[in-house]
Amino acid sequence: MNRRDAETQRKTEDKVFSSAPPRLCGENVWLLWQLADSAFPIGGFGHSSGLEGAYQHREVTNRVELAAFLEAALTQLPHGALPFVKATHEGQMEFSEVDWLCDAFTSNHVANRAGRGQGQALLASAERSFGGEVLNALRARVVEQELPGHLAPVFGAVMAALKWISLRRPASSCSCNYVG
Repeated sequence: MNRRDAETQRKTEDKVFSSAPPRLCGENVWLLWQLADSAFPIGGFGHSSGLEGAYQHREVTNRVELAAFLEAALTQLPHGALPFVKATHEGQMEFSEVDWLCDAFTSNHVANRAGRGQGQALLASAERSFGGEVLNALRARVVEQELPGHLAPVFGAVMAALKWISLRRPASSCSCNYVG
């Protein structure tokens, strides 16, 4: 990216996030990238959304098959995880209701366990990293009510707690977390 493109992107992000809290504007847009980073302690690096299994079963052996796998994963995202992210981000339903729906939707026991682990790790990490009453209360609810704490609803709730206004950015980050 050249200097002019970077400056144009920064100005665009400043306009998009002008209503967001100062800690999320301008150069702090990196917060979203940190949350999506495989090194952030939510186990995202260890969950490949099935890519490792597809490779081991020789379903993905070359670039064309990898591209097809990624395309299928991104095509499924709006019909799988993203509705749960959106519901908690926009407060359309109670968190616990969305979380239990996500639990029922995630019928594969391996994916269910991974989703619970990643969501609970994200919530614990976000609470420690960013603090705040909303994250503290959400974590307490998940623990006290023994909620599953799946990644998709937790991700939406964390983005809402961090005052991430536009769903476009959480959706982009969510896709990074769900596609390897």
